[in-house]
Amino acid sequence: MNRHALMGELRGLIECATDDELRVVHTIVSRFMGLGRRNYGPLNLATDKRDFAKEMSEEAIDALIYWAAEVVQRAFYSTPPDAGSASPPQRALDSHGGVTFSTEEE
Repeated sequence: MNRHALMGELRGLIECATDDELRVVHTIVSRFMGLGRRNYGPLNLATDKRDFAKEMSEEAIDALIYWAAEVVQRAFYSTPPDAGSASPPQRALDSHGGVTFSTEEE
């Protein structure tokens, strides 16, 4: 598909996007065109020698580390619901990585 056809197809997709979908696309494209271009220059797959599979797996591992750190931080270092109750809630991680709270009275 040539550049003109790609631009037309993108316009059509963008026109029917919801506000939140536009925000997500904007975030991705801004990051890609801003930080990506500053760090690596314009993307040219014909000449780019990076190992994208290796970079993808490294980034995926980094993302999992950040996700796990966020879950643990929220579970153990943020103010839980009902913080003012007589028995402070006990925190735990559920099987989906979410935070669960219970009180000793339960």
